[in-house]
Amino acid sequence: MIFFKTIYGIFSAYHFPESLRLLAEYIRIIIRNRMPFVAHHKERIFSYTFEFPDRPQFFGVLSEIFFRRLYALRAGTVTTIIDAGANIGISVVYFKWQYPHARITCFEPNPQAFAFLQKNIAQNNLHDVRAFPYALGNKNGDIALFTDPAVKASTSASTMQPTGYSEEKSPALSVPLRRLSDFIDTPLDLLKMDIEGAEGDVLRDLEETKKISLVRMMILEYHLYEGRAQHPMGQFLSILDRNGFRYICMPLFPNINNISPKGLRTYMIYAKADKNISVGT
Repeated sequence: MIFFKTIYGIFSAYHFPESLRLLAEYIRIIIRNRMPFVAHHKERIFSYTFEFPDRPQFFGVLSEIFFRRLYALRAGTVTTIIDAGANIGISVVYFKWQYPHARITCFEPNPQAFAFLQKNIAQNNLHDVRAFPYALGNKNGDIALFTDPAVKASTSASTMQPTGYSEEKSPALSVPLRRLSDFIDTPLDLLKMDIEGAEGDVLRDLEETKKISLVRMMILEYHLYEGRAQHPMGQFLSILDRNGFRYICMPLFPNINNISPKGLRTYMIYAKADKNISVGT
C-alpha cells in the first residue's frame, strides 16, 4: 500500500520527466534495500551521496522528503532557509536540490546525527550551508537531550523526557541550547522546524522578540506526546494567527488516530505570511 501511495505521490507532485527519474531511483533503492551484500551505510540519489548509520531510518526519511515531498513549496524564489532539526542532512540536500542558490543555516543537537550532517554537507559540496550542533528553545544555556538507544542518530532525539525514561538504560546527553531568534536578523524565506516537542518554545520566543515578522514561510512539525502536552495546539496555532500567517494543518501518520507506535501525534503545518504565495504538499 505504501509503495503505491508513494508512486502516486511522485507522479502527482513532479513533472513527468522528473517523476520518471524519481520512480527509477525509488525502485532501485528498494531493490538494494533487499540485497544483503549492499553497502548498508551509503546511498546515492541523483548526483547526491548520503552516508547514514541506519538504513531503514534513512529510507523512511528519504521517502518522506524526496518521494512524497513533505517539504514541497510553490514559492517562487527562495534564497534563505533555516532547517531546525536537520538530522543527517536529507532535508538540507533536498532544499539545495530545489533551491541551489539558497543560503541554509541548519541545527542538529544529536552528536551522532550532527557528525553525519557535516559529512553529507561536505561530500556533496553544498555551498552556503552553515551547521550548528545546538538544540533550540527560548533561552541560551545547556539542556538534556534524550535519544533512542536502539537507533544511532535517531530522528526522535528530543529535549522532552520520554515516558518510562531510564537513566541507566539510556543516559541523557548534555547539549548546548540556543534561541533561534538570535540567528534571525534579516528577512527569512523559509523556516523548517522539526525539533520533537520544543517547537512551541521556539515559536513563542520568535513572537516575543518580534523576529517572527521577518519570516515569510514556515513548514512546522507539531508534536503532541500522549499525556505530556507541553504546548496545546490551540495556543501554538494562535501565535501564527496573531502574526498574520495563513496555514493548513494535516496529520503526518496515515493511521486513523495519527498516532505513532510511541504514542506520538504529529501534525504538519504549512504557513505563509504573504497571501500571494502558495504552500503545501
